[in-house]
Amino acid sequence: MTHITITAASGKLGHAVAAELAARGLAGQTRLAARDPQKLTGLEAQGFETVAADYDDPASLRAAFAGTEAVLLISSMGTNEQRIRQHRTAIDAAKAAGVRHVVYTSTTNPSHDSRFEWSGAHVETEAYLKASGLGYTILRDNSYFSNNDGLFAQAVATGTLPFPGVDTPVAYISHEDAAAAAVGALTGAGEPDTIYEISGSQAYSARELAAILSRLSGRPVEAVDVPLQAYTDQFRALGFPDFVVSGLTSFYAALGAGEFSAVSQDAERLGGRRPTTTAREYLRRFVPADTETLQRAFLAARTANAFTDRPVPDELLRRLYDIVKWGPTAFNAQPARFVFIRTPEARARLLPALSPGNVDKTGKAPVTVIVAQDTRFFEHLPTQFPAYDAKPLFEGNAALTEATALRNSSLQGAYFIVAARLLGLDVGPMSGFDAGKLNAEFFPDGRWQANFVINVGYGDPSGNRPRGPRLDADTATQFL
Repeated sequence: MTHITITAASGKLGHAVAAELAARGLAGQTRLAARDPQKLTGLEAQGFETVAADYDDPASLRAAFAGTEAVLLISSMGTNEQRIRQHRTAIDAAKAAGVRHVVYTSTTNPSHDSRFEWSGAHVETEAYLKASGLGYTILRDNSYFSNNDGLFAQAVATGTLPFPGVDTPVAYISHEDAAAAAVGALTGAGEPDTIYEISGSQAYSARELAAILSRLSGRPVEAVDVPLQAYTDQFRALGFPDFVVSGLTSFYAALGAGEFSAVSQDAERLGGRRPTTTAREYLRRFVPADTETLQRAFLAARTANAFTDRPVPDELLRRLYDIVKWGPTAFNAQPARFVFIRTPEARARLLPALSPGNVDKTGKAPVTVIVAQDTRFFEHLPTQFPAYDAKPLFEGNAALTEATALRNSSLQGAYFIVAARLLGLDVGPMSGFDAGKLNAEFFPDGRWQANFVINVGYGDPSGNRPRGPRLDADTATQFL
């Protein structure tokens, strides 16, 4: 039985909603409607029903809604007059088809006084839906990240991110995170007959976005305040109709005036998860992968001295180790041992062994890792390095064992730092601690010995210190 119908399903949001429904196992209960169902090719194989439905054809809408309990009404494209008429037609068709619940995608701060010209259509649609007698959920979606895709690509290519009001934050959200909220509303999350503000979990100014692009790309990107007329000229040059030129220009005027700055937690409440697409994650797609990898691992990476309260799940730490273990070592030995300090009780045992300057930041870090070395690592060599019987080299040779364990556990610790950064984590390695105290507390049998300590989490840039200089190649290298 079809429980859900998605209108305008061929667009970016519609496809994102379909992906979210499929991920939740609801494809078989969903009908996807579009003016041109050919644009839904491939979705039937996932279990969706696809049909033709046009906002200007009431009969097609009634047929698309037949037997449906909930409808996602994705706002149409056109002048305000066209949008209002089409949305009312869809709401009337839903009522005639016996639909119980309509979820409507509106916009942030809809008002006839908004600088955003198309806001008025959302005001009228919201009012009509409320008066229809249907159950409703109104999702006031903030600006989608993808609205600026052209600007982001241009910024990486030219080093300039043009924007009206470069210091005005916008609480951007991705289509994927907005889709999660929409599916939540369609499937019973949230309260009936309620308006929700759908935004990302953080607002970013154009200047902040430019800084992120700079760090990702390794090239300077500057946010430049531009007059709205520049947008008007650009949209006209692209051949857009007058109503689109005017509407889009007014949209950027509203962004620059702060109409889209407010951050809400409603997306998390409806979607069942915090919005996962940060500005950094979204902007990564505009930077070549090899460039971004170098930036993330080395060129833009910073030693983390402060962290956000975002948790680091144990599954991620296990995945991190499963990457680190493949790093090359002598005899394929793996002397490094990683002790993850996560609980208050374990942290209380660790802090007394640290140097005073490391106590406060370690006490606030989500995870602290003791990188230790196993002095009996060679017992695993027959399995790890079967090509040669290396175990006898180390038995009874304490000096060789200690040197090999220290050298290779240090290598593995370095792999850990790089891998953590590539997984999106931030790290703060430390050697300031009393090894005797730490070993006595955590490794009293003497087999494992502490090498160094690393704080791990999602860094708070406010804790970053000025980056110190590094030796140049002429000083630190020789070519023979």
